Amino acid sequence: MKSMLMAICLFLSAALHAQPALQQYTALSGTLRIGPGAKDVLPLGERGYTLLLPEGPLLGLIVSLDDRRPDTAARALVALRAAARPAGLGILHLSSGIPIDLFHDDTGPRRADSLLRRLLQQYGKPGLPLFFLGVNLSGHRAMRYLRYQERAKRPPLNVRGIVFCDGVLDWVRMWHESDKGLRDRFAESAVFEGRLVTYLLQKFLGGTPRAREDAYLELSPYSYFDPRNRHLHLLRNLAVLAYSEPATHYWMNVKGKTVFDTNFPDMVGIVSELKRTGHADATLQLFNQPDDNTDRRNPDYTWGLVDKKVLVGWMLERCR
Repeated sequence: MKSMLMAICLFLSAALHAQPALQQYTALSGTLRIGPGAKDVLPLGERGYTLLLPEGPLLGLIVSLDDRRPDTAARALVALRAAARPAGLGILHLSSGIPIDLFHDDTGPRRADSLLRRLLQQYGKPGLPLFFLGVNLSGHRAMRYLRYQERAKRPPLNVRGIVFCDGVLDWVRMWHESDKGLRDRFAESAVFEGRLVTYLLQKFLGGTPRAREDAYLELSPYSYFDPRNRHLHLLRNLAVLAYSEPATHYWMNVKGKTVFDTNFPDMVGIVSELKRTGHADATLQLFNQPDDNTDRRNPDYTWGLVDKKVLVGWMLERCR
């Protein structure tokens, strides 16, 4: 009986992976400097796209703006694909090939916009309902893309919603988190992240937030320190769903971090400010794991907790 069940599972998995995955990538040469040292560089990756089509008519498209090529065999993507395919939703990953791509200028958003529009035209679906999937920095990039569209006065696409999943949105907070990680030296991962983040932000924005606060607020899709909430109008007509797993005991005991040193405040903050200003379709979903759970936490961990069938249902309701 067990062997029969295993055979059925293998057959279903093979059938799922047999569905068309359209991919086109170009390997980039060169490196990204992430610090002042000779070895402080990361190699560039592959630029292009992966398009996963549904089994029937294409009714909507889930779009993720990434910095690297996705692993189509990753458990979370397989689960999302299994939920999206029969529902008529495609999944599009656009990769810039630039590690830790912050879309700090218009180059990245412009390139993503050109490719996205070309693919929509290719499939004869220029008005297709779109949902941005923002796991980790993909949420930041989606907001930067929406801002680019507004500033460049591009013809509007049919964006219906955006999903955030434990990603950084507030770069003033993130700089201070990273600076504190360098000072505390509690965990090697925090020291590495602190060096990388402070270096890149100060390079791209011309200094620290103490000297260049407005530049940091311009980069931040949402910031606790922005009295104007200057970018939240981009979400005025979009459905917003944010996922977060606070994991306060993990961050405190394993990484020596406070709540402010995680992305949890960004997820709560953006939904809270949207609700406070009258947004009718902004939702925050929290996951609470046992206090003694010491599994390594990151946005991908939170994404793994998301019920993909429920998420696809949320999108379908907003395709109508």
